[in-house]
Amino acid sequence: STQSTWDFKQAKMQIDNALVVEAQEYLREHKILELFEDLCTHLCVQQPPNMEAFLIEQLKLKKKQGPKYTIYSQTELENIFKLFDLRENGYISKEQCKKALSTCLLYTSPSPRDATLSRMPSSA
Repeated sequence: STQSTWDFKQAKMQIDNALVVEAQEYLREHKILELFEDLCTHLCVQQPPNMEAFLIEQLKLKKKQGPKYTIYSQTELENIFKLFDLRENGYISKEQCKKALSTCLLYTSPSPRDATLSRMPSSA
């Protein structure tokens, strides 16, 4: 009886492990974690008054544009520029521009775990 209980527990653990592995593969294959990471980032930055409507709109945009592209609004680009133009000269150096662009690419990467991909179009 003790052996059959042990066998049952082992079998259940194997099934549970297989389900976890299957779920992890599904999440990875469909980039679900990256999607939620991106949506949460947009929520934190935009802080919309109607979160549900905002998320629905973001999902519609992602469906239309595909998951690999992030488009910055004019205001977002101006804010990034202002972060690098601390003296308010109206211009930034070549080095500052490179840093600003790498910052944009960093925040548009699908995931810190997948830094080889970029959401910027290949023509950029």
